[in-house]
Amino acid sequence: MGFMDKWKAWAQKQYDSWGSQLQPTYTQIQKWDAPDWVKDLLGDLWDLLEKDLQKKLYKLVMEICKEYSEEFAKELLEKIKKLIQKFIL
Repeated sequence: MGFMDKWKAWAQKQYDSWGSQLQPTYTQIQKWDAPDWVKDLLGDLWDLLEKDLQKKLYKLVMEICKEYSEEFAKELLEKIKKLIQKFIL
């Protein structure tokens, strides 16, 4: 058995051992996506922002979506969007 075969066997063993434990966490992370209405609301603005601002805005959006009703969150995010557009455009 050559070096690469040993490496592949070791890598497969690690994946089998750890992959099954990490998959539920990965699946949860995938569910952290913002609702579709948020993507529609901020879509045109999103591409204008730098990566750093995108991360900060995403964090804020997710907090708003978790804490408030959809109706209130929409109003709040619309106002935030208008403020950002005012300074960017």
